[in-house]
Amino acid sequence: MQSKIYILILFILLLSIESCDIFSTRNPESPDIGNSGLLPATEPSMLIQNFENSLKSSNIENYMNCFYNFKDNTNNEFSFTPATDAYTQFPTIFNLWNFEDERRSITSIFSSINNENGIIVHWKNRKPIQETADSAIFTSDYIINLTNENQNIPNNFAGRLQFTMVNRDNGLWYISKWIDVNINVSDSIKYSWSMLKAYLYN
Repeated sequence: MQSKIYILILFILLLSIESCDIFSTRNPESPDIGNSGLLPATEPSMLIQNFENSLKSSNIENYMNCFYNFKDNTNNEFSFTPATDAYTQFPTIFNLWNFEDERRSITSIFSSINNENGIIVHWKNRKPIQETADSAIFTSDYIINLTNENQNIPNNFAGRLQFTMVNRDNGLWYISKWIDVNINVSDSIKYSWSMLKAYLYN
């Protein structure tokens, strides 16, 4: 009688294990990036994607996370070299431009945008990213489109940028240097990205 009880208990246990389906294969979960939309920039191309997405979503923190801001005795702290059209008109704004100037500028720019599309970047003549062990260079002509509340400021800017991106010991990439150049990308657009920064820097 006792052996029958043991068999019955064993049978019930087997049924419950099968119904739980604990041995079945689970589908892999997507990486948890929260609600920010910021992907770990483990490749330079992912850093460029984060940069684009942060502009489109007008997300200040995601935008600033693209730039190098670590006090670690390297020479990688973020710097910006403006295009000549902007530097000629606004030399004092761009002297010793740093991470906090970038934050101040993008905060003002995002607050001036009056649509849901943020800033749209169109890359033109985009060059392949040139990588070394700990740095990478991204160069491309660009056209950026936005709609801002100040009718005295254009909604389109164009030029050429070069990012120097560095790989930190955490395995992530950051923009260390940004060089902006005003060139004739579009006959109808005469101002560079630097001019947008200068117009809305306050």
